[in-house]
Parts: sequence; structure tokens; C-alpha cells
Amino acid sequence: MEKNGMDPPPAYMQQPPPLMPPSYSQAMAGSIPLNPYTPVEPFQNGPRIMTTVVPLGPEQTRMICPHCQTDIYTTRKVKPKPAAYLSCALIFMFGCFLGCCLIPFCMNSCRSVSHSCPNCGRHLGKYLGNE
Repeated sequence: MEKNGMDPPPAYMQQPPPLMPPSYSQAMAGSIPLNPYTPVEPFQNGPRIMTTVVPLGPEQTRMICPHCQTDIYTTRKVKPKPAAYLSCALIFMFGCFLGCCLIPFCMNSCRSVSHSCPNCGRHLGKYLGNE
């Protein structure tokens, strides 16, 4: 016992350091892990361009055409929906014939917009307004 009344700490036994975990190549046992981003099939005739769905709206949209793989701004063709003609007729019959009956033709919710590619001319989609 020491002077202050406490026992000295016990002697620690020297143990060898724990074994290190196996290396990556040892753990995988020579097998090559597959990368989930590697294409399954090899490229033929150049790389394939994958496109995503682009939401079409009432204005031109920038996108890559899925048919000709060109970066484009869509061309659009605006047409009134049948609801615009019906609304116009109803407003006209109720006495608003001085031009007020033409208001439905100016509303986005009464128009449909067809988008096409200016390069290849293929139809890309249709925006139907607020339904």
C-alpha cells in the first residue's frame, strides 16, 4: 500500500494488437463488383441518348427531341378547345355579343397547345391547359 492509502493500479497484460480486417480484394475473393451504372449491353452505332419526360406548357420548351436527338426549342401550334366554342355560344346567347363572347378564345384554360420538333417535325406532346 502506498502512503495515501490506495493500491497501485493492476498491471495490464500485454496482448498482441487485434488482427486487421481483410483487404477489399481478400474480402471479395477476386470477384469484380458490378457497377449499377454500367450499361448491360455494349454500345452499338454510337452512344444512346436517354431523355427524360419534359413537362410541356403553353410556351416553347427547351428539350432534346427523342426522335432526332437534337437540342431544340419546341414549335407550338395553338388551337381553341371545344369548350371555347361552347362558352362563346352561351355568352352570345345571354346578350354579350359586342365582343365579350370572344373572351374564352383568349384564356389558356380554353386552348390546347401542340408541341413539335422544328428539326424533324415530329409531334412531341400536347398541353391542354387547366383542366
